[in-house]
Amino acid sequence: EHYLPTCCTEYFFSYDQNCCKPTQEAFDKFFEFVKNKYDIFYPFQILLIDDQDKNISMSREKQWYSIKYINWNSKEEYLIDELKKLGIISKEFDLGKI
Repeated sequence: EHYLPTCCTEYFFSYDQNCCKPTQEAFDKFFEFVKNKYDIFYPFQILLIDDQDKNISMSREKQWYSIKYINWNSKEEYLIDELKKLGIISKEFDLGKI
């Protein structure tokens, strides 16, 4: 069972790919995954949601969008607000109306 909110429809977990972030291999495998599945070709089309500073740092070096989110320490509203700031979900989105 995943902990991401219902607004997230696709997931890629590095452990499912037998690799560990923040290795170059993990980030390369993910980029290949999205290129093949979704025709995503540019780094700015990718969003990493992660709880580790080193993973966030590497994703930013690769020019990906990133949000640091710690499920057991953060509220879903924080993640929703960050997604709104990036324009991924509309500013009118209300978690309470789902």
